[in-house]
Amino acid sequence: MIHNISGRFDKRWQEALNEFNKVMDLDQKDVEVYYSRQNIFCDLDNWDQEIEDCDRAIKLNPKNADAYSKRGKVYYMLGNDHKAIADYDKAIKLSPKFTEAYLRRGDTYRSLGDYDKAMADYDKAIEFDQKDAEAYYSRAVAFDKLGKHKPAIADINKAIKFNPKHAMSYYVRGVIFGKMCNYDEAIADLDKAFDLDQQDATTFHEDGKT
Repeated sequence: MIHNISGRFDKRWQEALNEFNKVMDLDQKDVEVYYSRQNIFCDLDNWDQEIEDCDRAIKLNPKNADAYSKRGKVYYMLGNDHKAIADYDKAIKLSPKFTEAYLRRGDTYRSLGDYDKAMADYDKAIEFDQKDAEAYYSRAVAFDKLGKHKPAIADINKAIKFNPKHAMSYYVRGVIFGKMCNYDEAIADLDKAFDLDQQDATTFHEDGKT
């Protein structure tokens, strides 16, 4: 498996891209090649190229729900929330039980401050996958934004149950415990978050997303 290391472009990435380019030279209508190559561009944070490959994949197969979802995620990363939502809408229309599309659309609505729609999407994501740690985590963040600390804690507990190594869940729970004046629990969770992934927890704090 190729891992993203701070978006660094090294020899492995170039070799992988070269292989995909060779295949494309032989068959420019192979939708799976475009779809696979855009995953590399995603790991490289090369958003323009990823959108271009998603566009080509969609053109070759307009019923590819995953390609719409992937492109929607790129638009979201670029701050184009409305285009992101339009793509998630298409993905969900094509695949009504597409958990990730509901989750990502919920994140986009949350970034727009539309918590009712965000919560509805998180509810759907959890309905279709009751062990999705990320969905519980995201819904907890939305609950916290609404000042609903107890349901936020309940969701974070489930997120940790299904993914006990997710530093951000401990960080968010620690912040919420602090708001509830449960300082011992808050300190324990923040310590755990930094132990698991100091950079992740620090970045979250600096972004002000809690």
